[in-house]
Amino acid sequence: MDIPGSVAALERDLRGIVGDRLQSLVVYGTEHDSAARGTDHATSTAHNHAPTRAHTLAVIDRLSADDLRACASRVAGWHDQALATPLLVAAHEFERALDAFPF
Repeated sequence: MDIPGSVAALERDLRGIVGDRLQSLVVYGTEHDSAARGTDHATSTAHNHAPTRAHTLAVIDRLSADDLRACASRVAGWHDQALATPLLVAAHEFERALDAFPF
């Protein structure tokens, strides 16, 4: 399976922020993004080029406020690369909520 360059860049960014605490990065879907971009839905659909954003989930051991601040400073760049803001979950929270994540 080919990993999109934007997801590989996201992984590099997250590893730069949290290092070896990044346990997993999962791509789990896309969303139609005409509303988020301020694009007229009818026009985008008619031209068949409405942007989509890939959704990702990152499981991180010991997620801190500093980690979140560092990620927040990169969100606009991730959106520019057609990525939705990643869902960041601390490993212990993910383990307690496995019934909510059908991965």
